[in-house]
Order: sequence, then structure tokens, then C-alpha cells
Amino acid sequence: MIEQERPSSGRVVMGAVALPLLMLLLSGAVLALWWGQLPDPVASHWDAAGRPDGFSSPAAVASLLMGLGVVALIAAAWAGTASTSTAARSLAALASGTGGFLLTSLLGTLAPQLGVGDVSTVMLPLPAFVVGLVIGVACGYATSLLIPRWASPLPQGVDGVRPAELGPTEVAVWSRVALTATPGIVIAASATALTLLFALVLGSAWMLVVPLALGLLMVAALSVRVTVGPQGLRVAGPLGWPRAVVGIDDVAAVAAAEVRAMAEFGGWGYRVAVRGPLQGAKGFVLRSGRAIVVIRRSGGVELVVVDDAGTGAALLEGYRQRAAQLR
Repeated sequence: MIEQERPSSGRVVMGAVALPLLMLLLSGAVLALWWGQLPDPVASHWDAAGRPDGFSSPAAVASLLMGLGVVALIAAAWAGTASTSTAARSLAALASGTGGFLLTSLLGTLAPQLGVGDVSTVMLPLPAFVVGLVIGVACGYATSLLIPRWASPLPQGVDGVRPAELGPTEVAVWSRVALTATPGIVIAASATALTLLFALVLGSAWMLVVPLALGLLMVAALSVRVTVGPQGLRVAGPLGWPRAVVGIDDVAAVAAAEVRAMAEFGGWGYRVAVRGPLQGAKGFVLRSGRAIVVIRRSGGVELVVVDDAGTGAALLEGYRQRAAQLR
């Protein structure tokens, strides 16, 4: 269910910290059960071949484990204070998932050492990290479900747009191609060329996979076509991926805003704003400039930086208002 106003902070924070707190308590309980069987010292670091090359006391490992759990809990609680549904859910999921992965993996490295007299023979248990990854992903996804969705208002400092005038049955389509900023293209091309050169120098056929993958990624993600029509907003790369679609019935409000890629989003690509008036918004920021900003009825803020963003935003707002009158 999508709520039209932000739920109370306590309710959002409780949803964010539920699983990190549960993981912390379960980890502490498992440690307590294992404590009498843990050797002293325990293996705490392994070399590239998987052989132990570092050792710590059980108390030090326990302190690290519980400390990681507390940090994940605090991070999740902080994420629950975010102003937008998207930011709260994504940041809390990241904190919960990371905590779940680290706690499970660390416990997994202790399990093979229970009751072992010589821990120098205990190899790195790689399956523990696979299990940790699965549990981490599950924790992150479950946390995102525990946090309620809510429709966001226009961010402070971001103004709406005047709608394009449309007749009851009139159809208009606006479309533009958004290109990555030149520095981003240079960086991507350089990385591809260097990895190709590295593979050729080493004469390693399998390493050619890396530049080929980077080249494919460049073709797919360095430009997107942005289309506004009666169905809403559609953004897609030349290969059909990455893509984002916001149906017209999911549009709560539309704006056009100035976006600074590095200062507010930390770079180019499909990004999440980490500061500024659009903090928590996500979308295609291939360069700095004007962006179409869409507030979703289902929660969250989507945007795309593109030339002539004001015209596209005005047409989308016109379709939104017409659709609202027909409901």
C-alpha cells in the first residue's frame, strides 16, 4: 500500500532496524553457544591459498563481530530517517544486507574451528561466504519490504512546471537522446583500452572478456533515449537496457530541476543523489544539466538529465493532469 504522507519516523526506523537487530541478537546467541568450543587463538586471516596466516583471541573476534552488527544497526537506523521512501528503503536495505553478509560470513569462518586443537590446519571456508551472500541479499530485500512506501512531495527548492496544453484526445510525443559527459566517455574508453592492452601484453585469452564486457557496457549505458508520451516516461539505452518506465498513472508530480552530477550524485550513470535538494532521488545522470524530475505515486523520485528537459517535463505534466481528470 502506498501512503500519501510520510509515516512517523519511529515506524520507518523500526522497519529499518528490525532485521539488523535480529541478526545481531542471533549472532550473539550463536557466539555464546560456541564459546566453550572455540580454541584460543582462532584463525582470523587466510592467505591467497586459503591457509591461515593470522590469529586472534576469541574475545577479539567476538568484539569485531558484535561491533560490525552494531555499526549495521546504527546505519540502518540512520537510513530510516531519510526524507524519501526510495532513500530510506535502499539505504536501509544496503545496511541490513551488508550486516547480514558480514555477520554470517564471520560466524562461518569460526564454525570449522570448533573443538579443533591446531587451527593452523583449518582452511578458509569459502562456502561460508556464499551462504553469507545469500543471507545478506535476503536481509536487504526483506528490510526494503518492512519499510512502508510513501509518495514524496516535490523536494524543497524544486518547482513544478506549467503543463503543456492538450486536447481531450490529442496525442503528442517528445523524445531526446541523452549522452554521457565527455569526461565520462574518456574514462570509460580509457579503461576499456587499458584492459585490452593488458590482456594482449599478457597473451591471456580469457582476460579479453574484461575489455569486451566494458565495451558492451559502454554501448549500452553511455547514452539513453528519453521519451514522453500518453503512457508516461520511458528511458532506455540503445540495447534496451538499462531502462526505466514510469506509467502515467504512477506520476504524482513533475518538475524540471538543475542537477550537478559530481556534487550531488557523485558521478555519472544511473545514480542516487547523496546531497542537495534532490537527495534520495535516483535516475539517469549522464552529465550535469536540467533534468525531468518525476514524483511517483508509488513512492520515490525518478529523474533523467536531458536536453530540453523543460519541454519534456511540461508535456508529461500535461498528460498527468489529463489522466487525473479522467479517473
